[in-house]
Amino acid sequence: AMIVRYGEDTPGARQYSLAVMDFRDLTKSDDPTVSMGITELVSTGLIQSDMVRVVSSERLHDLRRQLFGSPRGAIDDSEVFELARRVEATLFLVGTIEGSGAGRVVIWRLVDARNGDNVGSARAEGAEPVGIADQIIAEVVSAMTRALGVAAKEPVASVESITTDNPRAYQHYTAALLASEESRTGDAIAELERAVKLDSTFALAYMQLGREYRWFYSGKQYEYFDRAWSLRSRLGIKDRMRLEAERENIGRSIAILREMRERWPDDRRVLIDLRDRLGTPWYDIEAIRISEEGLRFYPDDPIIGGAEYLHLLVNAGRADEALRLARSHAERHPEELTGWRTLGYMFIASGLPDSARAAFDRAVRIDPRSDPDDEFGIVVAYHSGDLSGAIARIEAVTGRDNLRPAHRWALMLVSHQNPPSLARLYIEAGRYREMREATREYWEPGSVGMLHTRLLVAMGCWQEIVDLYDLRERMAREDTTLAPFYPRDLGKALAELGDAGRARETAAGLRGIEFEAGAMVIHDANEIEARAALSEGDPKTALKFLGEMKRNGVPFGGCIDIDYRTTLARAYRMDGRLETAAGVHEEMLRIYGGHALSHYELGAIYEQMRRPADAKREYAKFLEMWSGADEDLPQLIDARARLAAL
Repeated sequence: AMIVRYGEDTPGARQYSLAVMDFRDLTKSDDPTVSMGITELVSTGLIQSDMVRVVSSERLHDLRRQLFGSPRGAIDDSEVFELARRVEATLFLVGTIEGSGAGRVVIWRLVDARNGDNVGSARAEGAEPVGIADQIIAEVVSAMTRALGVAAKEPVASVESITTDNPRAYQHYTAALLASEESRTGDAIAELERAVKLDSTFALAYMQLGREYRWFYSGKQYEYFDRAWSLRSRLGIKDRMRLEAERENIGRSIAILREMRERWPDDRRVLIDLRDRLGTPWYDIEAIRISEEGLRFYPDDPIIGGAEYLHLLVNAGRADEALRLARSHAERHPEELTGWRTLGYMFIASGLPDSARAAFDRAVRIDPRSDPDDEFGIVVAYHSGDLSGAIARIEAVTGRDNLRPAHRWALMLVSHQNPPSLARLYIEAGRYREMREATREYWEPGSVGMLHTRLLVAMGCWQEIVDLYDLRERMAREDTTLAPFYPRDLGKALAELGDAGRARETAAGLRGIEFEAGAMVIHDANEIEARAALSEGDPKTALKFLGEMKRNGVPFGGCIDIDYRTTLARAYRMDGRLETAAGVHEEMLRIYGGHALSHYELGAIYEQMRRPADAKREYAKFLEMWSGADEDLPQLIDARARLAAL
């Protein structure tokens, strides 16, 4: 499904660029929204003209901060030239604001950044920022046409039509942008709510409200995005594309954001949105590339180069690099809580749980409330191999009376990420009956939830999964409102039961929905193909598909990565590469110390390699970690028998 492009740029938009510098407020006003408001309106209108590429205001502010110490405020002529040179602008626009109310006057100059020549200047006056901005935009467009020989595609409409006709509403919107820039999310929301109260058709303010509410994971953002979408004729081209990307499925959203990156390559929000949209459905390698492009423009940006980027590096097998960056950040910002928390997780990903404990302790010293549910202790215990200690810690948390329902759900979910849940730790310890008891509210008769099947995969209950899908299909025939259920676990179950043909059909079906679901379905399809090949005794084909799984990165931190490594070791073992198979499990235990079944698998591999002492050690360690396991589990029975025989 191809994107319908929003229209090609004029040649000038690719060839030339314009830096709109902050207009200087000479009235000695303490209100930064006057200068910011007029500057933003002029930028918005000039973007709409599509004559040249308008340099992102965030890029200009960030570069000013790096070069001259402050992102906004008064700026010398020499500094303006340096900024324009650094962003490779063809032209730059500067202006001053004098007077107030009905007597406000803006004097502006358009300058050729290559030689310093003035290519246009004038004064604009009026009572309202929108009227002043419209005068400036019209005259700047004429001056650019004369200077560059590039014309606007059509007359530029008033910025009022893509913002608001209410000056007070726009002032609140500008104050919200300033608050957002300074990470004052609550203040930004309050200002935006004032703006939409004054103008209920202010699409840009609704859209920004949606973006601010994303930080709260409340779902409220969708109400605001829907409201903005119903008013989308009141948005400029760039904002309309950005809003559509928020609302569309994964493939369409990524295509829109890629097009936006081509047109506005230095726009920080576009870079972050594209990176996040790629990373969520596991296009990790491309997401890393976008982060690294972003870091060229914004070298110390805490979001572009922060925890999300480091986790992507880990997924791509670059844990050493992620650890080096996290350590450097924590040393430069020793009082920042998130830096130490992130460093702790990078130590975990590098197989250094003792160092992780020290980093987490540092975070708790900065803010004792930063770990109310003992997340850090649970993670360190599990990854250092203290499975019973991790379970005891998480049971202490889940036993509390005041546990929120949403939190209880998270503690039960068998996730691919950290911290591990109670359900996952019970599975790791072979305590399947206890796990079912602890999660019984999610195992109602007829339940076909993803939690249910994820737990069955972890337990290896393959026939039960197939039966569950048969039930699911019967339910779908009776109730057509049920959406098609995600069949990744069915494909794995069919492969493990030896039905390779149907397993491959399931994998093909998953590949067919990549545009809607993203790279996660390609990962699952490759895993199903690998398992199907192993069921037919064909490890070389399995290894080919396992290699494909690495192409987009493998999510670190839990069952998805563990399943991948376990299947990889199986393939190497079947291929007779015992040393390599053992290496996969040794590396697994270095990082996931609580994964008891790796000790069992290592015991069997070492036995095959005629290393009986090593095999005995691994079986003994496995039996110790499974001391509370269900008595009828085949691995437990087998390990006891093998250890006795040795």
